[in-house]
Amino acid sequence: MSVRKESYTENEDILLCKIYMEISQDPSIGPSQSAQRFWQRVEDGFNQAKERYPTWPERTQRSMQARIQAIEKATKIFHGYIRAAEARNRSGASNADIMNEAMQMLKTDSKYKAGWRFSHVWEMIKNFENFKDCAGSSRQQASRGMQSSDSESQAHTLHGSQTLSSFPMSCDDGEEQILGGSSSSRPIRVKRAKLKKKQSDNSESIIATLEKQNEQYIAGMKQANDNMSMFFKQQKNSHDLKTMKEENKIMAMDLSSIVDHDSRAYFQAERRRILQKRAQQQEQPNDYATGTYPLYFDNIGGSGSGLLDY
Repeated sequence: MSVRKESYTENEDILLCKIYMEISQDPSIGPSQSAQRFWQRVEDGFNQAKERYPTWPERTQRSMQARIQAIEKATKIFHGYIRAAEARNRSGASNADIMNEAMQMLKTDSKYKAGWRFSHVWEMIKNFENFKDCAGSSRQQASRGMQSSDSESQAHTLHGSQTLSSFPMSCDDGEEQILGGSSSSRPIRVKRAKLKKKQSDNSESIIATLEKQNEQYIAGMKQANDNMSMFFKQQKNSHDLKTMKEENKIMAMDLSSIVDHDSRAYFQAERRRILQKRAQQQEQPNDYATGTYPLYFDNIGGSGSGLLDY
């Protein structure tokens, strides 16, 4: 029976993200490295750096992939909530206000009820492309750990220095070198046909992978939209409820006990305003008014309240 590894510490997250970002941006290799080679370099770099911390637990390559995937997914969703908070507070809101509102929105997501758990790496990763852009680059495919060795070579073919269209298709010496150097024209044609089919299959596989990732991204954004709508509705309901309670207090006040003339005149004016608003709401009923007001204003202004009927 396998023993479940303990959770990553904040220091482990910081080191892992640092190694991941450095290797992703290595100009000497860049995007041409395969996913297998990329994650091997991440594992080697992480293990080498953590030798200074002998008490840290051992982490497998699969564990590192899963951790980066979790951080990447949460960060992309959090970016979406930040954009929503910015759109909602276009005038005057501070960065701290935007962040706090985005964190509250994130808690409405059923998968992130515990809230934002990666503040310790946020400043490091917030502007890094892999944690913002949902395009299906080879590095992002690798970070999800979704490729087999075949799909790794596909990503290399698509995003490396050679594209699918860069293979020569004429029967010259260069083609013979690619196809094995056969001097027979028939084997060359057969091999060329096989190569074209393989390239076509690779392209279709990559396109299918990208389409699937795009569907997942759209579904995630729709869920985030729904969660934001629910959050805004809850905020509005809370505000309306607070307003109704305040109005309820004013309507229940005994104005005859108020000695100050100006204060009594103010509350009389407030009552007239409240009564006028409710009259308009009765003329144009809505779901919220008809479903919620009776819970808080039952019998106000009727018998036993000490107020005039209205």
